[in-house]
Formats: sequence, C-alpha cells, structure tokens
Amino acid sequence: MLSPLAVLASGAILACLPGQAQAISDKECQRPLPPEVPQAATASEVEMISTRVRINMYVEAANAFMACLDEAEQSMGETGREVKERRIRKKREEIQKEIVEIAESYNEQVAVFRERFAEPQAEGDSGGPASGAPAKSPTERSEPASDSRSQAQPESASSPE
Repeated sequence: MLSPLAVLASGAILACLPGQAQAISDKECQRPLPPEVPQAATASEVEMISTRVRINMYVEAANAFMACLDEAEQSMGETGREVKERRIRKKREEIQKEIVEIAESYNEQVAVFRERFAEPQAEGDSGGPASGAPAKSPTERSEPASDSRSQAQPESASSPE
C-alpha cells in the first residue's frame, strides 16, 4: 500500500506530464471567506492588527481564486462557453467588490480606533511635543501603507516597525 505522500507525489508528477493537462472548471476554484471586521469602539489593538493580517491573507487567497478563474476560462471548451464566461465574470466581479468593501470597512474602523486614542488639543497650542500635543495612538503611521498587489488594501493598525 502506498503512503498518502507517495500518492500525492505521483499525482503531481502526472499532472506535470505533457499532454496530461485537464480542463479545470470554475466550480473547482475555492472562493475564500472574508474575515470579520471588529467594531473599533471596543476592539483591542491586537484584534485590529490580527484583522489586518487576516485581510491581507484574504486578499492573497482572493487573488489565487481569480487566478484559478483565469485558468478555468482559458481551458474551457466551446460547449456552454457563454454561460461559463458569464458565471466566471460574475464571480470575479463579486470577489473584487468584496475586497474593496472589506478594505473600506476595515479602514473606517481604523479611523474610529485611532480616535479612541486622540486627546483634544488645547486652544492656542502649537502642537509641538513639549506643548502637550496629542500623542500618536499605537495605530498611527507616519506614511500610509501601500501594497501594489491589490487596489484596495487595509490601512495598518500598528505602529511602524
């Protein structure tokens, strides 16, 4: 009897052989589930940071899902092509919309979270460090986070490293 690893390895080898490529269906592409965004009014800094990490992982999984859809689109036959193309287009549009919504929701909650740590500035205060100006919250960054992988990325909820 072969071990599960040997079976997996033999399957991987067969999948790589020329002429052995099989068409993939978009139904085989695993759509990731979006993470929940906590309410920043009560969330801890750890919760906000872990949510950012989960969102980034979700965006990576969503990109893999869209790559799978691309592969399915490239390998589809002529039978039912229009229906399959519409279904793939709908899935792609839904996941892209979801990515934007999750990022926007998270960014709104980061703003609320930062407000929790903001101290009101006294009138006539110049805002300098010695003047008692508000201290930066643990989530403020001097520069916005940027990531070229996706159009909508969540803001960072952590201090710069």
